[in-house]
Amino acid sequence: MAGVSCDACAQLLEGYSEGTLVDDERRTFEAHVASCDVCAGLVRDYVAIPRIVRDATDVEMPHAVEHRLHRLLSLAMRKP
Repeated sequence: MAGVSCDACAQLLEGYSEGTLVDDERRTFEAHVASCDVCAGLVRDYVAIPRIVRDATDVEMPHAVEHRLHRLLSLAMRKP
């Protein structure tokens, strides 16, 4: 596999992050990312997304809201 373009790099990103690229693809991908600031940023952002989502959704529901939600759901379940 010869050099990879930025477009091809973006398409290989998922396989790279999942570890499914063959050795030649992985090495070519890594060489491109090492020499391309744009693609290096893309990889950093792609890797950070799961952490950002986890942090943004890791909140505890206030007890009063949870209680009201359970009550509303119970009422909704009783309706025919």
